[in-house]
Amino acid sequence: MNQPVPILYFSHFPHLRMGGQKSLLALIDQLDRSKYRPLALTTVHGELSEALEQRDCPVFISRLPEAKRTYFWQPWLAESKDFFAAADAVRQIALDCGAKILHCDEESDAVLCGAVRHGTTLKTVYHVRLTNPSKLDRRIEPAVDRFIGVSEATRRRWSLRALQRYSVVADGLDCDLFAPHADKNQAKRKLELPENKFIALFVGQIKAGKGIFDLINAFGLLHRVQ
Repeated sequence: MNQPVPILYFSHFPHLRMGGQKSLLALIDQLDRSKYRPLALTTVHGELSEALEQRDCPVFISRLPEAKRTYFWQPWLAESKDFFAAADAVRQIALDCGAKILHCDEESDAVLCGAVRHGTTLKTVYHVRLTNPSKLDRRIEPAVDRFIGVSEATRRRWSLRALQRYSVVADGLDCDLFAPHADKNQAKRKLELPENKFIALFVGQIKAGKGIFDLINAFGLLHRVQ
């Protein structure tokens, strides 16, 4: 009988305040434990590690330093040495826990995983959530064995060579938690919003990578053509 494949999931943030960490929990909740065994690595013990351990997912703690492109052509810098020392520490954790796959969803962690897998049989999966390109993308492409994008739009970040390793798995939605309001006008009155207007709600960090400025520009275009 085949043993479940151990996957080491990375979380750059140890809290549960943002969507990426909540998505990680949802992913592990739905994981087929007969085929895959979840493990997790984050920076400190906290609410995320507690939630993971409640799901029978062992948690390991290690530094996950921010990556810079210069680290690879200036390895003598103190910051470069610190980055690769962190990669060595994570590699040892991955080998000790028997991980076969490294799964990350943050740019710096994807670059780090590329350094971690060096000289091993470890495979790296990068879960792409943002459509905006990163300065690290050219370093990420050779560091990753498979890309999982949350939408077709995230394809645009990558070269044709990288797209041969790219698949789309759209984000899911917990319909028990997020359901249409029974009386939308009542909700608008409670929030003191006009009942005769179309309302768009954006929930997330106000930053370019989240697409809020694309949304504003799109509304401006719609307003001009009406």
